[in-house]
Formats: sequence, C-alpha cells, structure tokens
Amino acid sequence: MHAMSNAREHYEILEDAFEYSMDNWLRLDLADGSKNEAKTISIAAAFLIDNLFAKENAGSELTALAREELGSKFNPKDLTEEATKIRLGMSGDEFASGKSPLREYLYWIAQDKEEVLEAFKDNAGRLALVYADELATLVCVEHPEVEKIRISEIVFLNAVHALTLIYKQVMKQDFYSLASIAFFQDIEDEFELIRARIDD
Repeated sequence: MHAMSNAREHYEILEDAFEYSMDNWLRLDLADGSKNEAKTISIAAAFLIDNLFAKENAGSELTALAREELGSKFNPKDLTEEATKIRLGMSGDEFASGKSPLREYLYWIAQDKEEVLEAFKDNAGRLALVYADELATLVCVEHPEVEKIRISEIVFLNAVHALTLIYKQVMKQDFYSLASIAFFQDIEDEFELIRARIDD
C-alpha cells in the first residue's frame, strides 16, 4: 500500500475556505445540490493540484473521497467533467474571453492593481482564477439578490488564500519563483486587510 497523498488535505483546505467564506463572510446558505457541486469543484481542483504540481498520483484516492463526501449523489463522471472544465478554462485565452461575475470583478480591480493579471502567467495562477470563478458563479446563480461583486470578491479572496497555503506546502521555496507570484502576494495582502475589517 503506497503512502497516502496530501490530496485529501488539499481538498479539505479548499472546502473549509469555501464554507468559511459562505458562513462567516457572506452569511449565505446553499441548497444541498449546490453544496455537492461546490464539493465536486474543490475535489476536481485538488485533482489538478495533484496532476500539475504535487504529482502523487492521487486520482483514485480523490475518487474515493468524492464517494465519501457525496454519498448517493456521487457520480464519477461529474468529477472528470469538472476537472476537464477547469483544465480547459486554464488553457489559452479561454478564461480571458469568457463572461462571468468574477471576471467582471477581476477586470474592475485590475484597473488599479495590475498584479491581478499576473495570474495568467502560469498554471498556478490560472488554476486559482478558474477555481474561484466556478465557485463564485455557483453562489451568484443561487443568490441573485446579493451583489455579484461582493460574492465574487469574498469567494475569490478565500479561494486564492487557500490555494496559496497549498502551493507553499507543495512547492516549498519554488513557490516564490512562480511567474504569478506577484498575484498571490497581492491577494494575500488584500485578504489580510479584509479579514482584519471583518474581525473588527
């Protein structure tokens, strides 16, 4: 039996960050179907972290985790499709040419903070954008009564913060030489500022 990978822990970091942004920051609830969809998105992201960076071959472990998390709603096809969807979103101009609440938010803040666009420079940054986009869209669809920009900002900051923790763990020192490092550092600063405001 090979040693357990870190993929489960990565999923838990992502899922906790999403639940935290929903419960503590946005104070919004999701229907069970949407909660399962969010879990599927986070497991798919954990799969891509493994595939692109950690390389611990954790595919079957994550499938088992999905079965555990989703119970009777588990469908392995959903997981594969979600991972493929995120991967496609990361390639070429796919993300930049699309429309979504998170993209609008990003282009709005990029006018002041060009560092945001540094995320496009590598897979680490692109995965952060597409993962956050999937989650933000899910919440915006279910809560049309809440400002899209608010949902996008909170989900985005928490998702990128969670990925930063994971990348540091996986890449160690190499994290700091990522082409997208300016993006991650800028978002961390922003995250701390907003968290301080919320804690006050």
